[in-house]
Amino acid sequence: VGSYEGGILQMRYPVWPRYGSFLEPVSDNRHLTVATLEERPFVIVESVDPATGTCVRNTVP
Repeated sequence: VGSYEGGILQMRYPVWPRYGSFLEPVSDNRHLTVATLEERPFVIVESVDPATGTCVRNTVP
């Protein structure tokens, strides 16, 4: 897909923003979505924090 060096993610191929045109500027350049299949031991799926609805950082089941 690309490389991560010096705190910067460099994509090998251009990425089309969701609902946008090719190479149109993205409003949030720090957003990255990763889609995987749930299959142990590779991906461990946990529930989100019920109070905030977000993932709990730095947790390992």
